Amino acid sequence: MFKKILIILFLFFSLTYIANAKDLKFAQIADVHFSLSQELNSKQSLKWAVDELNKIEDLDFVVFLGDNIDKSNKEILKSFLNIVSGLNKPYYIVLGNRDAHKISGITKDEYTEIVLNDNKNQKIYSSNYMFIPKKGIKCLVLDGAVPYMPNKHGFYTKETLNFVKKNLKKYKKDKFIIFQHFPVYEPFDDKELEIYQKEAYIELLDNFNNILMISSGHYHVSKSIYDNKNILHLSTEAFFKEGHHFDIVEIKSKNNKTKDFDIKIKNIKLQ
Repeated sequence: MFKKILIILFLFFSLTYIANAKDLKFAQIADVHFSLSQELNSKQSLKWAVDELNKIEDLDFVVFLGDNIDKSNKEILKSFLNIVSGLNKPYYIVLGNRDAHKISGITKDEYTEIVLNDNKNQKIYSSNYMFIPKKGIKCLVLDGAVPYMPNKHGFYTKETLNFVKKNLKKYKKDKFIIFQHFPVYEPFDDKELEIYQKEAYIELLDNFNNILMISSGHYHVSKSIYDNKNILHLSTEAFFKEGHHFDIVEIKSKNNKTKDFDIKIKNIKLQ
């Protein structure tokens, strides 16, 4: 009898562990627009965010959703990274339209090299990359920034879309979260901000059922949109705006079913 009880308890805790293994909690910060010309405000607000995030013990990682710096410049980027490297959680960087452009700033290669030298979590030398926070869940970070000059429009190249397609197809049994600066489903209409040729991206998404959510910034507002595949498209409010907002996202599996998840979003702001 005692042996049966032990077996039942073992199975219960094993199943609980399996279910919780797919649970995920992360923070996302969009449009920091870190600037040395407004150094006091930028440094204070970003340090506050780092301090607040370090207090959350069960946080798996932090993502910066692009436009991390206000002007494409090495010294500004290094100052930004010097602060965020104080995080006691893994962090990941997305490229935005302000971050890297060849004509009046640093190139994407230069930007990525500086990030790689500072960030031990980002091991791949690419502006498109994948990381795996937990078994069964994979995260894609996409580069939609036009490379040659400052441009408010995003553009996901064939190379980027092929990167997405290849991984979604290769890991069909896993669930994916995609992080990008430019949303494919905009929170409001603005012809100056929307991405070029977004139809190709939407067509790609229609072919897969293993995407949980796509997070973005760029529009400086908070909004949730579900598409016809029940993918959550989450726009995050700009951090540089008054209040200094960021999101905490919790993803929980229901009854250990791989196709059934709850997603909860909590907005945090500087008090």
